[in-house]
Amino acid sequence: DEVIKQSRKFLDEFDSLLLHKELYRSLFLYTLESVRDDVVKLLQRFISLPTEPFQHGAIECCGISFEGKKEYTNHYQHVHNLKAVQSVTLCEMKLALAKIAIFQRTIHGYLRAGNLSSCEMIYFLKQVLKKLNNTIDF
Repeated sequence: DEVIKQSRKFLDEFDSLLLHKELYRSLFLYTLESVRDDVVKLLQRFISLPTEPFQHGAIECCGISFEGKKEYTNHYQHVHNLKAVQSVTLCEMKLALAKIAIFQRTIHGYLRAGNLSSCEMIYFLKQVLKKLNNTIDF
């Protein structure tokens, strides 16, 4: 299934796609919010999502679990953001946005024509939604 394949790929590449998030914050947030809305629409077609605001749990990064947003923010700034500032290129940023657009096109296609779901597809879409929520909130 194309949605499962693209969801796995999106999850695997998620951190590298966001290396330029701090420098192009509004562009990335707009794009990620749009993707998030599409993922929510697709999930709502097959399952019911909680209506209360997103509840923050532990955030995992680099094999470490962070309970608070502040600890995660400090870790992200020291470990990941420095890499982004040191090696930013416009070409890499455009490639990241293109990969996000490919994932979003897959979701759009399934929203138009898809009517079957699987536990695996729902699992991966929930993982994508969790990452998107954490990133947009951060």
